[in-house]
Amino acid sequence: MVKTKFMSMSCEEKKKAKERYFATDEGSALKVRVNRLMIYSILLVAFGIYVIIDSIRNNDTHLQLIYGIGLIIVAALFFIGRYFVTAKKVNDFLIEEKTKVTVKAGKKATTKKTSKKTK
Repeated sequence: MVKTKFMSMSCEEKKKAKERYFATDEGSALKVRVNRLMIYSILLVAFGIYVIIDSIRNNDTHLQLIYGIGLIIVAALFFIGRYFVTAKKVNDFLIEEKTKVTVKAGKKATTKKTSKKTK
């Protein structure tokens, strides 16, 4: 996996970047979806554990045991995917933010240069 700007930041910088991103409209919408994924993953883990315990208690088939393990694996994928989606979106936001600052600085620099030439 390619190391992104977000992954190379310190923990405090990551928190500040997430706060800035989640303050935007797109970020607040993503936060709702990411929180929903976390709730789904917690419910899937709980249900998967219930199915495994029920399978062991009642001496049911191995298929029910495999079903419970599969639910826990899907929950883990949801939970891990939640992190990667957040990291990717925040990284895109940081890159976009940096280019906006660079463009603004470039425009100011060019306007200063042109104003000196006209004098």
